[in-house]
Amino acid sequence: MHAQAQARMKEIVLAVLPNLTISDTGYLEIADLTAELEPLAKYIAKNFDEWIDVDFLHAYVSVIDAITAQGLTPGPLGQVSTEAQREAIAQSVTDYWAGVPYTYEFAFQLPALDPFANPVEIAQGVTFKNVLIEQPAPLGIPFLGGGLLGDAMANEAAPAPPPQQRACLAVSSKGLMQLGFTGGVTDNAAIRRAKIALQLGMMAGVFDTGPTEGRNFAPVSEAAVSTLQGPLPMSNKIRIPASFGSVLSRVRRAEGSPPLVETLRPVGAVLTYEDRTGRRPSRNPREIAEAHFARHCARIATAAEWLFDAEGEWTPTALVQTAIAFEALYGGSKQDPVVETLSNRVAYTLGTSPQAREELIDSFITFYGTRSKVVHSGASRLTREQQGHLARAIAILHQAFRHELRLVGEGVQILQPVNADPQAPQQAEPA
Repeated sequence: MHAQAQARMKEIVLAVLPNLTISDTGYLEIADLTAELEPLAKYIAKNFDEWIDVDFLHAYVSVIDAITAQGLTPGPLGQVSTEAQREAIAQSVTDYWAGVPYTYEFAFQLPALDPFANPVEIAQGVTFKNVLIEQPAPLGIPFLGGGLLGDAMANEAAPAPPPQQRACLAVSSKGLMQLGFTGGVTDNAAIRRAKIALQLGMMAGVFDTGPTEGRNFAPVSEAAVSTLQGPLPMSNKIRIPASFGSVLSRVRRAEGSPPLVETLRPVGAVLTYEDRTGRRPSRNPREIAEAHFARHCARIATAAEWLFDAEGEWTPTALVQTAIAFEALYGGSKQDPVVETLSNRVAYTLGTSPQAREELIDSFITFYGTRSKVVHSGASRLTREQQGHLARAIAILHQAFRHELRLVGEGVQILQPVNADPQAPQQAEPA
């Protein structure tokens, strides 16, 4: 936030402070939320909508935290505070917002993976590494006659076991956490990047979600969060969607998988360059080439996220998500006929012979016809035949992603002499 914007925010806070009232519990009176703080809330929504959920009570939280730090007594703020204290409160609120976006790191556990020997960063802020997970203390086992098993040994609770090293995918994300609430801009962005990294890692042949050699893991339900800068959220954990946690618990190294660093280099390039799609290239041929490459990576990333949500589900929703993944990867302009455009692009991209192209076109048209029929009928489940159409479409998408990742790998090699990939992994391969 530039100096002029900071000055304007401080001016707004100073104007509303005398009209606020601190309740006996130390919080602002409820009426203040929608009335007196409305100018500040509108200013925050206007200037920070990219980084926050504008419907959350950010104005209230930032002001009450600044007031609490002053240790004021309950009552109208204009009476229980001095001009210097109000000045300090306004400056504290302004400083808080001047730091937005803050950077947070989310650690998504991957319990079916063995701990890594070394961290492997595949893109800036996307790293496979280990985290220390606190283990719960063992529960006492009741005797039939009453009491706890531990009582027979000692009259005190058993100590908690030491923290355990566990493999995880650590993803950095910018924004402002909602102080104990989930589903905000920052954590959703982190979950999105994690989905893309894992889905493309599966397409690259490094990971899969098959059987874990008899080891059963409960679905991961939380992600640890820490700040690389800025305020730490009220809780250092966030709840994650159940479907996402189920996949995290089953991700393993694929049998005979190649080394992480080299194989995931195209995946890292997708994550790196998709963030550059908003930049306007100059007339410099090098920047134009990078802009085209960035748009290509953005299409791959979007399609990978949709496929991640569709994988393993045999539902009408998965059918629609798979169709959207195709459209994200191969879609044309709004004027293009969707089915004809997509089927031709899929066929001529992946087909290695005229017969193979015709087969791909037929399979895609059949799949899209099934999608339209299911959507328009409002069906709540798929028939066995429709599940087969979905499985064939997903198999074609897997082939498409492998093809696109090969192109990304070649594209990185072309761009490197011109604009070396700043996120190329440098660490040694983990054990």
